[in-house]
Order: sequence, then structure tokens, then C-alpha cells
Amino acid sequence: MQHTQLVRSILSASLVALFSVSPVWAGINPQPFRTGLFGITPGQTIRVSVAFPGGVINPCFMPDVLVSEVSLRDVAARRLFESKGGPLQEGMGAFFDVSWEEMGLTRARRRQVRAEVVLEFDDTLLRREDLLVTLEVYDSLTGRTAFTVAFNPQPEPPEPIRTSGN
Repeated sequence: MQHTQLVRSILSASLVALFSVSPVWAGINPQPFRTGLFGITPGQTIRVSVAFPGGVINPCFMPDVLVSEVSLRDVAARRLFESKGGPLQEGMGAFFDVSWEEMGLTRARRRQVRAEVVLEFDDTLLRREDLLVTLEVYDSLTGRTAFTVAFNPQPEPPEPIRTSGN
């Protein structure tokens, strides 16, 4: 009788532990893609593009990608723009255009900004390299591209270890 109760308590504790862990356990966690600082001037627009071209190894399990957030920040990390995205299926893409005025920039001078895109996907089925995230700055009137840059597909480097000097 005591043996049965012990087995039941171990099984129930295992089930509670199994189902109480965070979604990170399942492989789904936010993956930030970040740029460094870049310049924008009045009359220019920033376009952030996310594409999920496909090529998944197991076609029976087509994972969705969720574009959680697209944000632009200035040098002091103040949020200039933020947008919530939506799900992307294989073969789909989305883009977000933000003009100088939409960022609330009023002074006619060059500003340094950085972009961040937060994606959520099952990293047991997809790799960061399976997604294409790019940023383009173009002239709002002519549509002429000033520059295009791919987001860093690597995780952010760890903070440097600082030691106190003697």
C-alpha cells in the first residue's frame, strides 16, 4: 500500500514538473534580431522586412513564425516607433515602413537610430538562419534606396567582464 502511494506521488510530482515549465522548454522563445546604429535624415523612410522563405526539412510540421514586435530606438534607447506584427507562414513575408515624421522626429537634422525585431518560433524546427530580416533606408519621394543591411543572425555577444583595476 505504501509502495503504491510512493509511486503515485512520484508520478504526480513528475507530471506537475513536466507541465509547469515555461515555453522555453518547448523550444519556443523570443529571438531578437538587432541592428547597430545607422543614420536617417528628414525625407527618408525606414523599411524593416521579415521573410520566411521556407525549406524546412520536415514538411509535415510547418511551423509558424510570429513577428512579436518591430521597434526603432534612438541613441539613448528611447522608443521612437513600435509595431506589433503577426504570424508568418512558410513562403510569406511582411514589412513595416516608418517615416521620419512617424517617429516623431521634428528637427531637420540627421539622427542615429537602431532597429530590433523580435520573432517567436520553435527553434527545434527552425534556425535563425532560416529567416531573412533586413532593413532598408530609402528616400520617401523618389523611392531610391540609400542603403540596405541584413540584421545580425547571431545572438548578442555577452557583456564584457570588467575587473577592478589596482
